[in-house]
Amino acid sequence: MPLMHESLLAWSLNGRPQPPLLCSPGQGKVLLIGHLLTEGLICSLSDVTDIHAESGPDPCWAITTAASKAHAVSSHRKTAPFPCSPSRLDDLLSLLRLAPRQAGEHVAVIGNDGQYVTARDISRHYALDAAVGKALEAEMDLTGCIFCTSGRISLEVVRKAARVSIPVLCTEKAVGSLAADFAASEGIAIYCPGMTPTWYGDPQRFPAHST
Repeated sequence: MPLMHESLLAWSLNGRPQPPLLCSPGQGKVLLIGHLLTEGLICSLSDVTDIHAESGPDPCWAITTAASKAHAVSSHRKTAPFPCSPSRLDDLLSLLRLAPRQAGEHVAVIGNDGQYVTARDISRHYALDAAVGKALEAEMDLTGCIFCTSGRISLEVVRKAARVSIPVLCTEKAVGSLAADFAASEGIAIYCPGMTPTWYGDPQRFPAHST
């Protein structure tokens, strides 16, 4: 049985130590930036005034954010139709399947018509966080992106996606009933391919081919 490599990512927020993140080795800035956003600790990338890795025997990432927004939690409901063609979904799913990964890792893909980023982690939640961080570094507009995951879509995954306004999620695994209900309330669609492709969530976001 392959050994699953893991590490504890130490970090502090505005001078206060935070619980370390149990994640794949080598994760750092992009994971933390994405984590701050999907957990509602900041509203945008501009809220981060400083982020750096402190040197020492126990490396730790120090993050400073705008004090007035450090605990802002926002979910942006957007119900406008979203152009989501079958070929677009298939392309992102192909990237998901082909992405390299270590034993026990999940893969996340965030993409639009012209760009995509991938991330991997032993946690499907942190894979999403890292992908969000990479997408923002690439100046991608998350409101026009699709998120694909190699893991199941739970209520917490949909909450994270809602906080950064990703309108469409996709998985080849299971979708939780609470996740489907919350997606509908937040204007998010969830796509599951297969012999009978299925959509959950907000019907205003479903592409024409799904109805």
